[in-house]
Amino acid sequence: MPADSYVFAGGGTGGHLYPALAIAGEIRKLVPGYRICFIGARGIIESRIVPAEGYEFRTLWISGLRRSLSPGNLLVPVKAVVSVIQAWSHLRDLRPRVVIGTGGYVSGPVLLAASIMGIPTLIHEQNSVPGETTKFLAKRASEVHVSFEETLKHL
Repeated sequence: MPADSYVFAGGGTGGHLYPALAIAGEIRKLVPGYRICFIGARGIIESRIVPAEGYEFRTLWISGLRRSLSPGNLLVPVKAVVSVIQAWSHLRDLRPRVVIGTGGYVSGPVLLAASIMGIPTLIHEQNSVPGETTKFLAKRASEVHVSFEETLKHL
């Protein structure tokens, strides 16, 4: 039985984080008392902003792929696998009604783990051209919501 909680994953940039915060704020108004938790990466925008907004925040060992040749890219596949396992552990503990992803590499492991676990997933894509993570996850998501009709042709 799902707990009375919602989990959000999306960050790395304000463009992914602030839509998630807006949705969480509306849920907080509509269904006060529900637990709202964000899962994100350590040391980037969501790790500072989310707790300051009064939401629970849990972390993954994840980082994005650098577009240039970088030794850090060698760890990306390992971090991705570890992050799916960490996300699964967080979700097992939180037992959310739904997991909401708003894009960015941090949403990948969380939504993937949720879909494997049979937890409903919702993607909110606020950009006209979705990122690679959203394109990959859209096929597995329970629902995908877009801001622009033209976004659908990319999914």
